[in-house]
Amino acid sequence: MKEGNVKPPPFDISLLEITDEGIDILESVNDEIYELYQQWRENACEHEGFYYYQDRVFNVAGGNFFYGIIDRLGQDKFPLLISIGGKLLSADQAEKALKELDIFESGASKLQGTFLVDTVSYDEYGRSLPGEDKWFLSSGGEHTYQLNDRGFCILDRGHRELFHSVAFAQEVLSVEKEGRKHKYARFHDLEMGRIFESSYPLSRKIWGIDELYYPKSFQVVKRNLKGSDSRPARVLRSLLRLPYRQVIRSFGHKEI
Repeated sequence: MKEGNVKPPPFDISLLEITDEGIDILESVNDEIYELYQQWRENACEHEGFYYYQDRVFNVAGGNFFYGIIDRLGQDKFPLLISIGGKLLSADQAEKALKELDIFESGASKLQGTFLVDTVSYDEYGRSLPGEDKWFLSSGGEHTYQLNDRGFCILDRGHRELFHSVAFAQEVLSVEKEGRKHKYARFHDLEMGRIFESSYPLSRKIWGIDELYYPKSFQVVKRNLKGSDSRPARVLRSLLRLPYRQVIRSFGHKEI
């Protein structure tokens, strides 16, 4: 913007300010100016939103898995990786962070993980590390889904176990409430015969198809971790290899 390489804004340019995190607009502007700023920001630069690179690193469950691996390998080995969330990281620290990622991936391959997989496609719907007891899916607070050493578990608000299984079928049904159809799941444990109904089926969005995909059966498997199991490591490696002296900041996303 300083060099005149962006489109002129449709408002007084003096309302813009440059901060450590990029270009922003003064908080004192009215709603109309702020809306113009948002529209201008999207396409003012050849890089949409002024971001040279942007990618999602992890959600809550993915973050638990990533930092869980770091905890097991020793936080002292990863001073940059454990501090990257919510902080600025200078580009000259990228090489050190890449070396930490090498140590991370090498160490992770010696650990074992527990995975919830679709028995047909073998796609993963949940993952955890030994000894963990964290949820990976929450159905609006009514139930939480966990994956631990015992298998797949459903808990209520009071953290009481309602269902657990290492191999189960999922039947997706519909019920009409207040004139709208709502889907719910009937889980059937294939070993013990237990049945439990939940308001939140396990599903996956397939791009290009409007309907969600609902697997018909799942199983819990344990195996050694692979490099491909950590999407955060892959995204961070792509970002840290960028040949520009920029800065990154993180809170669920990494942006330049």
